[in-house]
Amino acid sequence: MGKRMLVIMPMLLATIGMYAQDADTTQTGEMVQLKTIVPYSYAAIEMRGSYEQHEQAFGALYQAAGVQGIMLSDYPSGIYYNGPANAQEDSLRWEIGVAVTDVDSVAAPLILKKYPYTSLASLIYEGAYDEGLQSAIGQIFSWISKNGYREAGPLQEIYLSMPTRNESGNWIGQIEILVPVQNAE
Repeated sequence: MGKRMLVIMPMLLATIGMYAQDADTTQTGEMVQLKTIVPYSYAAIEMRGSYEQHEQAFGALYQAAGVQGIMLSDYPSGIYYNGPANAQEDSLRWEIGVAVTDVDSVAAPLILKKYPYTSLASLIYEGAYDEGLQSAIGQIFSWISKNGYREAGPLQEIYLSMPTRNESGNWIGQIEILVPVQNAE
């Protein structure tokens, strides 16, 4: 698995291929942008339950992709269909995935999916996941409402840097938070 990881990891540095159309600065100086993207295919590991399983989910994703010879072409991401505010921990539905190209099928435990959303509110967050991430997510939803949009799909986090632990043991890194949007009218 070590050799495969060396091949896959540099792909995490690929560009996302999105562009900004509209932007607004949040209260903390972070920039919320409205982005337009082209729908894409991605390979995913579906998960239920605690977010404490992220490390295992990422490991399963990269191991299965390596075994199947799937070239991962973008940053890994998490898609969150519900959250602790509206679901019990054992009912949380989420997945870890990564964009793929030239892939027509995958074998279990991977599932090949299509990300259909084209209009997204985006915010880059950098820091500890357990300290400021929820505030950043709140800011993006505030921006969506303030700018005449409404949520049109699940929240996605794209992991722009390899997460590390700080001296307190908390995960830190750079994440792009994306929420599919449509006009509220």
